[in-house]
Amino acid sequence: MTLRHIALRILPPVVTDAIRRVRRSPADLPGQFEVVGGGWPQPTDTNPGWEDPAIARTQAERWPAFVAACSDTRPLDMPHEATEHAGRNMAFHNTYLSFGYVLARAEGGRGRLSMLDWGGGLGHYAVLAGALLPGVELDYHCKDLSAFCAEGARLLPDATFHSDDACLERTYDLVMASGSLQCSRDWREVAAGLVRATGRYLYVTRLPVQLTSPSVVVRQHAGVQGFNDDLLGWFLNRDEFVGQVTARGMRLVREFYVDEYPYVPGAIEQPDVRGFLFEPAGPTDAGSVPAES
Repeated sequence: MTLRHIALRILPPVVTDAIRRVRRSPADLPGQFEVVGGGWPQPTDTNPGWEDPAIARTQAERWPAFVAACSDTRPLDMPHEATEHAGRNMAFHNTYLSFGYVLARAEGGRGRLSMLDWGGGLGHYAVLAGALLPGVELDYHCKDLSAFCAEGARLLPDATFHSDDACLERTYDLVMASGSLQCSRDWREVAAGLVRATGRYLYVTRLPVQLTSPSVVVRQHAGVQGFNDDLLGWFLNRDEFVGQVTARGMRLVREFYVDEYPYVPGAIEQPDVRGFLFEPAGPTDAGSVPAES
């Protein structure tokens, strides 16, 4: 047994968390974070955030490497955000293999699957679906900003891309939001729309949650990843998030660890990135929608 394993067994969590932060390489921390406050700030014209078309172009440049990594027998751990693959990325390995489990459960042996990837960028999860569940007929829909849709439609001509909310007017076997729900100012409204579009399963993953602290808005300085330098997002209180979804008629089926650790200097609580799989609940399981704070 190594000294690290001994430390993780006997030291308190606050110390072992510090050990993990020290051991992390710069590639594990995509930009620096700072707390903005308990509410979403007013938009400004100084920085377009995710609306910046350069982000879509940057991801498109990395597309061939991602597709190649999904096309052979190597472990699936190639993050599409990374400028280069440092190797053995357990966070993305967890994310992708957990997605494979969710995908198989939603497909249910029927040989076909309809899927809405909300905030799905260029459609990376369509490529992963083909690698993880080959032979299944996939009706893949992706909702994102217009710049991502334009690049995605070029790279995946068989997929359907949506730049508005019309995609929420039908239901899908699987509705998924990976690393995207927290990017919405009105995340509760978005979550409600995703629930309405869910036919069989709703999967929200790569979601930074806080176990005891209230939800908070953070700013990510992501220039190190080749993106612009002002990306806003929520670190949601876990119970608030789960409560909002289950109150709209869903039941939590499984919770997942992602093993990503964004670090916010001076924050009261550091977030834990997780995934959550929901399915429609029985009529006696659904409660009333809690009031927004």
